[in-house]
Amino acid sequence: RTAKGKEDRARRLERFGYPSANRPQGPLIWFHAASVGETNAVIQLIREIRRRDIHVILTTGTITSAKLAAERLGQEAIHQYVPLDLKPSVSR
Repeated sequence: RTAKGKEDRARRLERFGYPSANRPQGPLIWFHAASVGETNAVIQLIREIRRRDIHVILTTGTITSAKLAAERLGQEAIHQYVPLDLKPSVSR
């Protein structure tokens, strides 16, 4: 997938459960949006939750949804690629 441009090589370890961002202190809600459509669907909800001073992590599975999250949410949410559905990756 990386060779075909479908994975972000620089953030590949996120898929194995190694975060590229530290967990913030306080409440945290985890949203998962598989692709662009689902990412668009949760953006307003994420903004509303952030207005309540609750941290948000958003996981997605595609490069295009990651770019959309960066463009529309910026620093409002932590974005990570969803870990592979393997026990060690999810446990981390």
